[in-house]
Amino acid sequence: MKRIKYFLINFRSFLKTKVKFSKPKNAKIMLFDYGNKDIFKKTFNDISVEVLYIRMELINFFIIQKAIKLYGIRNFSKNYIKTYIHYVKPKVIITFNELHPTFYLLKDLIKDKKITYIAIQDGFRTLPNFKNFNLKQKSQYKADMIFIFSKKYKELYSKIFNFEKKYLGSFRNNYYKKTKTKNSPIILISQYRKEYKKNEKKKYFLRERKLLFFLYKIKKKYKINFLVASKPYVTKTEYSKTFNLDQNIKIISSINFKEKYKAMWIYWGVGTNLFFSWLPHYLIKIYFSRWDNFL
Repeated sequence: MKRIKYFLINFRSFLKTKVKFSKPKNAKIMLFDYGNKDIFKKTFNDISVEVLYIRMELINFFIIQKAIKLYGIRNFSKNYIKTYIHYVKPKVIITFNELHPTFYLLKDLIKDKKITYIAIQDGFRTLPNFKNFNLKQKSQYKADMIFIFSKKYKELYSKIFNFEKKYLGSFRNNYYKKTKTKNSPIILISQYRKEYKKNEKKKYFLRERKLLFFLYKIKKKYKINFLVASKPYVTKTEYSKTFNLDQNIKIISSINFKEKYKAMWIYWGVGTNLFFSWLPHYLIKIYFSRWDNFL
């Protein structure tokens, strides 16, 4: 059953795949996966950048031909990547998909030992996020360095990787200019769903309840109000009753409020980056993964 499901998912992806026939251009930097491509190119607009798509969004027919000619059909995925890198000739290969084990095998796979490999943390992580890694053989995962959010993540990433860790914060957040707002409420972009109370994802419900507890403390101590933006299919009544909120706490049960509220946002995600696609530049975004360290 799993194999059938895997085939159907990949077949559907294949139908959406775009095909490029020209040889990829030489570039100083190659992005392994397209994550943060637009922000990266705007930040380093004077440096040539080439993207290696690894989720079948785009395949290069020229590279397919060369890979098969040089290596045959066996281990095609790795040979496609190896051939692509050979033609781009990058000085640096960067990924924001730091959860993809293949990236950390490139250092041994690619003959050019002058290439620098850099991974960048792109979301809140816990150990289960690295389920595709073999932690008993972590020495096989290699890169020159990985940029992580903060010191709090060093212990986690040290369980996965032996190479150097440096602190960067959030690359995406660093792109946006921070602006000060006065008398603005905190908006919690909720991740609550009704099913979270019953199944294995109950921990997400408990985390949001704890976060609301801290927001009440902030409201009381610093006189900063907060409101909740629930998911579109979660009603105000349901959310208020579930978390036992005061009647004066405002709940927005619609996603069409981004232009209405200039505020300080608290976003806590469960593996989703839904709101990054439209967050205005003037918003201040605060991220944290350990509620007990917030205050």
